[in-house]
Amino acid sequence: MLRPPSNQHPYNDHFSGDPAFVQPPANATKAQLEEHARKVEVARETGDWKALLIEGQQPTTFVMRPLKGNTFRNLVDDSMADKIGGAMMAQLAFRAAIESIANLGDVQIARQNDPRFGEIATVDVTDTLDAISPKIVGELGSEAVRRARTLSPKS
Repeated sequence: MLRPPSNQHPYNDHFSGDPAFVQPPANATKAQLEEHARKVEVARETGDWKALLIEGQQPTTFVMRPLKGNTFRNLVDDSMADKIGGAMMAQLAFRAAIESIANLGDVQIARQNDPRFGEIATVDVTDTLDAISPKIVGELGSEAVRRARTLSPKS
């Protein structure tokens, strides 16, 4: 089901490096990298990843919810006060935003209550994703923060 980006409702997102998506060649030119980045940006904006999908492949789908205002403010405050760095901010944002993951085996999302960030996924889910690629949590967490900063999906 195509679920376009939303600032009020859950939305589907994908890791741009998913093996189900066409990737730039190892020796890509600057122009090729820019074109690929543009396709990812358009896919994120529209929720339609077909332009990147390898025929017959099924990407992993991350169902995300927009960050709650208080969660976002606490993340920003902690970051600006140098209590957390960018990587931890992305990880906490991902844990606060993730609702479910489809097409990634039997990965389950357990939740815990955090006094500053509300109900968030446990660190087990990010550890599992980091074992696949450390870029997944960083990319999707950073995207959750970017969405919280803007009124529309595109900044």
